Amino acid sequence: MKIKVIGNPEFVQGFALNGVSGSAAQTADQVHAAMDSALKEPNLGLILVSEDAAALLGKRLKALIARVEPPVLITLPGPGQAESGMVNIKDLVTDAIGVGQVKARA
Repeated sequence: MKIKVIGNPEFVQGFALNGVSGSAAQTADQVHAAMDSALKEPNLGLILVSEDAAALLGKRLKALIARVEPPVLITLPGPGQAESGMVNIKDLVTDAIGVGQVKARA
């Protein structure tokens, strides 16, 4: 499964340092173009979008999050956006895809 990130340059660069490719996007047009490109990528399982970039998607955001087929879209706080200052990305992804719920039922 491939992962792609979309967001401001700092957000994308942080993931790039860990080998995850992405598209820096700061305007609505850039975010929509990056999303369109990501949705066309084969074998893409997860799209991580910074909250500031997600806000630029407007009404399209709900439709993308509600998709049943891959890729799954998850919004994450970007640099300086987390309320507590620290975000456990593993927990956010696990909650978003429901892995915790599956384990709890077993």
